Order: sequence, then C-alpha cells, then structure tokens
Amino acid sequence: MARTRTKYLSSVAILSAAIFSVSTIAPNQIVPDILTADHAVAKNGGGNGGGNGSGNGGGNGGGNSGGNGGGNGGGNSGGKSSGSSSASADHGSMKAERAAERATMKAEKMASRDARKAEKMAARDARKAAHEPNIASKLGALNAAHANANAFANAAPNSRVGRIAAYAEANALAEAAAADLAAAEAVEEVTDQQVTDAQAAADAAAAAAAADPANTDLDAEAVAAQQAADDLAAAQQAYADAQASLPELEAAAELAEADAWSALEAASNKPVDAEVKDAVDDLLSMKGTFDPETGTFVQESEVAEGEVAEGEGEIVTN
Repeated sequence: MARTRTKYLSSVAILSAAIFSVSTIAPNQIVPDILTADHAVAKNGGGNGGGNGSGNGGGNGGGNSGGNGGGNGGGNSGGKSSGSSSASADHGSMKAERAAERATMKAEKMASRDARKAEKMAARDARKAAHEPNIASKLGALNAAHANANAFANAAPNSRVGRIAAYAEANALAEAAAADLAAAEAVEEVTDQQVTDAQAAADAAAAAAAADPANTDLDAEAVAAQQAADDLAAAQQAYADAQASLPELEAAAELAEADAWSALEAASNKPVDAEVKDAVDDLLSMKGTFDPETGTFVQESEVAEGEVAEGEGEIVTN
C-alpha cells in the first residue's frame, strides 16, 4: 500500500514538473497537448492499448486500451475522408458565392438600364400628352413620314420622303451604335481576386482527386472546378476588352446620333426638337424596322426569325 502511494506521488511529481517545464511555451502550443492533469493521464493511459491488457492486469489493461488502435485507425480512416469532403464543400460554397455575386451584379445593371429606359419613355409620353393636338403642325413637311413603305422604297433621294428615308437610315445606325455601347457597358466585371479564388478551388479539387484516384466523383468535381476557373478567366478578359472599347464606342454613338439629328433637320422645313423626333420615329416604326443595308422596312418578326435574306429586304405596306 505504501509502495503504491509512493508510486502515485512520484507520478504526480513528474506530471507537475512536466507542466511547470512547458509553462513558458506559448498558450497555443500547450492547449493541444496538455489541457488538464486528467487529460494528460488519460492520454498516457491510452497509449499502448491491446498489447498490454492481459499482461499487466487491470492497471495497464484498462488504462492503456484504445491508444494506438484508436489513434491510428481513426486518424487514417477519417482524415482522408474529411479532407476530400472539406475540399468538395469549399468548392461548392465558393461556386455558389460567385454565382450569387454575378446574379446580383447582373440584376443591378438590368435594373439600372430598365430605370433609364422607363424614365426616357415617361418623358416621351409626357411630351406627347402635352403637345399631341399640335404635333401635326410642328411636323410640317415631316408629315410625309405617313407615307407607306413602298413609297419610301421608291422615293427619289432629294424628295421629302427620300430625305426622311435618309433620316431613317441614319437613325437606325445610331440605334445600332447605342446598342453596341450598351452591350459593352453591360459586360460583368470580373476581379483578379475572383479569378484567383476560382483557380485555388480548382487546384484544391484536383489535389483531392489525385489523392483518391478511385473516387470518380472527386475527379468530376476537379474537371468542373477547372472549367469554372477557365470560364471566369475568359470572362475577365472579355470585361477588359469591353472596357478598352468603351471610348471608341462612345465616340461612335455620339457621332451617329449627331448624324441622325442632322438628317432629320435636313428633311424638315421647321425647327426640330425631341418631340418632333419622337413623332417621326413613331410613324416610321409603324412600317417595321428600317434595314440600312437594304434601305427598306422589315417586320420585327421577320428580322427575329431570319425570314428575310441578306440583301433582299421584303417591303411591308401599311
């Protein structure tokens, strides 16, 4: 009994000395190894399980069970699985975040464009409502825009209808230039950090797949992650190209708009303002969409479905 007590006190003394000797180590180094004296004893007790159980009886048998067996078994079997699961989860989370960011940016830009369009249409409707009774008088010679599509197709260049046709062509080119500018402005921005994060996720997925070649799911995830990273890099280049083209597109849109106004003024015998332009545009739109290449009006449905071959331009009467 005295021998057992002496052995126990010696163990406590050794443990106390060990705790004192590591007291100068940083706390983050102490916590994983020694939390309390009970934890230390439990850790030592779980060191050599299985082998010494029957040889040393109850003392070592109960104290030493589960050490190497549980440590190595749990570490090797669980570590690999949790590692691949973690990589897959991280990739899925990052992919979802990128998708959410892109969706938010796209929604904001579309909302902004819709707001500008609605504002422009509201101003146009207000002008029409305020001056509708007098618009025919303001149009003057531009009332010739009431002519049908056949008259526009056969009009002499210097006739009134021919001059309005010249305006229709210039206006169509201005609208196309404005559409090109709007498309460039709508290209979504992709930052360097987004590309870096996507490639990091792809690399992690590739590493997880390489660590477990038999897991076809991990291989598929790695391929998808790399494709996502490549697509994002391509989108970033597209954004850079669009930004670089903006000055030229803006200049082209401004010049085309100025040419359209000049053509409308040349066709008119009275002062031209936004209300007059809106009224002429409304009259021309009733005949379809003006095709600058053919110099004729085509129906919207025909343009969308590709029913009108290039250079043919079916004439639509009104």
